[in-house]
Amino acid sequence: MVGSIVIGELAILLLVAYLLSSGLLDVKTLISVVLGEVSITLILYYLLGERRRGKTEEFANILDSVEKTSHLRGYSFSVAAPLHVWFYYVENLATKQYYRAPNYVVDMIDRGIIEEVECKNEKEMREVLAKNKSNQNEREANPRDLLPFPKAPKKRIGKQAQLL
Repeated sequence: MVGSIVIGELAILLLVAYLLSSGLLDVKTLISVVLGEVSITLILYYLLGERRRGKTEEFANILDSVEKTSHLRGYSFSVAAPLHVWFYYVENLATKQYYRAPNYVVDMIDRGIIEEVECKNEKEMREVLAKNKSNQNEREANPRDLLPFPKAPKKRIGKQAQLL
């Protein structure tokens, strides 16, 4: 990436040098464009706080995600030592259930949004989960399984209540 930036800057310098030498662009015009347009753009960019706002929003989203997933814990272990194939499971601490982790949960574990417990192997992971009294589900978790409350049976309500 650094090489492409240097090449891009070199190309711009060569273009400006060519335009200056051919008389298509004079020095006064170049200086006024640089001082006027570029400086105003940079000043407005920093004054309006676009850069800070983007970082602040990203940070707020991460904090919100951490809060919403605080009832989840990720477990990982690797097999095939030279290749290190990683397996991930996710435990719902509120419902005491654990599942194979879907890719989006693995991404959250890798980013540190969901707490991770690294185990040496599958046996150690299952021992830890047995101590937590979590029930095993040998399927991938769906979003409903990851909610912080147990699945409630659907209640049937009368027509009057449905209309409200």
